Amino acid sequence: SDVCSSDLIERVAEKVKDHETPTLIVWDSLAAVASKASYDKKSAEETVAMGLEARLMSDYYRRRVLKVLRNTRCALVVINQIWATLARTYTQEAETTPGGWATKFYACVRLKVKRTGYVRTENDPPQGIYMNCEVVKNKVGPPARVVDLVAFFRYGLDNNLSLIRFLEDQEAIEKTANGRVIWNGKTMLRNDLRHAMNT
Repeated sequence: SDVCSSDLIERVAEKVKDHETPTLIVWDSLAAVASKASYDKKSAEETVAMGLEARLMSDYYRRRVLKVLRNTRCALVVINQIWATLARTYTQEAETTPGGWATKFYACVRLKVKRTGYVRTENDPPQGIYMNCEVVKNKVGPPARVVDLVAFFRYGLDNNLSLIRFLEDQEAIEKTANGRVIWNGKTMLRNDLRHAMNT
C-alpha cells in the first residue's frame, strides 16, 4: 500500500520512542515519499499538494520528530535529491530539494554530495564513483568543509583511494598526463597504489 510522509514519520516516532539502545534510521529518500494530499483525488493541482507537503513536514518535524529524538539515543539520516529549478527568476538558485525548507531548517548536519566521475580501469565498466562532499550546515562542528571521496559499488567508501586523491590535490603525489601517479619513483595506476597501501 502507498505510504505518505505523515504516516512514515508517525511510524518512525512510534518505533524509537521506547528504545534505550543507540539507533540509526536512514530515510531513503524524502523525494520518493509523497504527501497525503497528493494521494487525495480531490487535490487536483500539484502545486497545492506540494505546498501542503512542505507545511506538513515542518509541523511534523517540530511536534513529532524532534520531540522523540531529543529523548532517545536515536539518529535520523534523511537522504534527499537535488532537482533543477525550471521556471526560476534571476535571483533564485538553480537547484532545489523536495519537501520544502523544513528538512534544511531542522537538520543538525547537512551534507551536499555530488558525483564528479566514475572509477574506471582501462576498458572495464565503472567500478565506483568519485564524489565531492561539502558540509553545508553543521551545529556540532565547523561547517564549510569540502572533501573528495571514492565509493565502490561492491563495498562502499574506500579510504586509501580517497587519501590518494587528497595527496594529489596537495601535490604530495605527482600525476602524469595519462592519469597515472608517481610513487617512490615508480609510475603506476591509482588502483595499484591502493593495493600496495594495503600490504
